[in-house]
Amino acid sequence: VEHLAEALDQARLFAEALQAKIVTTEAQLAQMAAKAAKVRGALRAQAVTLFVTGGRAATLQAMTQTRPSDMVITQAYLSRTFASEQDSLDQMRSIGRQLKDQRATLDSARRQAVDALAKVRADRQAAAGAEAAQLAILGRLQGELGTLVAVEQQRLAAIDAARVQAELAARLASSAASRSRSTPPALGQPGGGPLGPVPAPNGGAAAAVAAAQAQLGKPYVYGGAGPGSFDCSGLTMWAWRAGGVSLSHGATAQYFSTAHVPVAQAQPGDLVFWGSGSYMYHEGLYVGGGQMIEAEHSGTVVHYASIYRSGLYPLVGRP
Repeated sequence: VEHLAEALDQARLFAEALQAKIVTTEAQLAQMAAKAAKVRGALRAQAVTLFVTGGRAATLQAMTQTRPSDMVITQAYLSRTFASEQDSLDQMRSIGRQLKDQRATLDSARRQAVDALAKVRADRQAAAGAEAAQLAILGRLQGELGTLVAVEQQRLAAIDAARVQAELAARLASSAASRSRSTPPALGQPGGGPLGPVPAPNGGAAAAVAAAQAQLGKPYVYGGAGPGSFDCSGLTMWAWRAGGVSLSHGATAQYFSTAHVPVAQAQPGDLVFWGSGSYMYHEGLYVGGGQMIEAEHSGTVVHYASIYRSGLYPLVGRP
C-alpha cells in the first residue's frame, strides 16, 4: 500500500505539471494566432492595393514613362514596397510553422495528461484493492488475537530497533575510519555525511513537530492530506506547512527537495525516509530520541514509532 500510495502521489504531481504545461501552450497559441491575424491583415491590404493599382506590371510600366530624374526615387520606393510584401510573406510562413509546432506540443501534452490521469485512476484502484485486502486481514485479528499480535509485534520491533541501531553504529564507525583514507560516502546514505556543512535546523521545525503531534490518532488514508486523514507524505506536508515550508505531496518529491544529512545528526522536524536513492515509498517526521510521527498504512492512525526497522536504513532530509 505504501508503494501504491507513493505511485498515486507521483502520478498526480505529473498530471498537475502537464496541466500547467497545457495552459502555457494554449496561451502561446493564442499569442501566435493574434500575430498571424495581424500579418494576414497586412498581406490582405497589400493585395488590395496591388489590385487597385493594376499590379506590379502596371507599376513597372509607369516607371518606364517616368522622367529619368524621378526614376531613381520611384525605383527606391518600389523596392521598399516589394521588400515589405516579401517580409510579410516570410513572416506569415514562419508563424505558420510555429503554430504547427505549438499545436503538436499541445496535442502531445494533452495525450500525456490523459495517460497520467488514467494512471492515477489505476493506482487508486490498485491501492483500494490492496487496502481492502489488508483491512480484511486486520478484521480477522480483532479481539484477543489482535492484542496478542500487537504485543508480539512491539516486542519484535524493540529487538529490531536495537539490532538496527547497533548495525548503524558499526557502519558509522566504519565510515568515520574510512573517511581518512578515501572519499566520503554518498550524500544521505547510512553513515554518510553531506558533501558540505550540515545545514542548521529550520526555524519552523518546532511548529512542524507541534502540527504533527496535533494529528495523532487520525486515520491513515492513501492520498490523504488532512485535515481528517493522512498518508505518510500528506502528514509531513501538513506539518511543515505550519512550519512555513511548502512541500509537494509525495515522499520522493519531498526527499529531493530537502537537504540530506546523516542519520546521526537528525534533529526534530527532519524528515525520515525509506527507499532507494531515486525512489522513496515511506516517510515520517522525526521528533528526537530515535522516534518519529508517521501515518503508516491502512488500519492504523497517526502515531509515534521508532525510526529503526529491521534491514532498513533511514535517510534523513532537512526542509
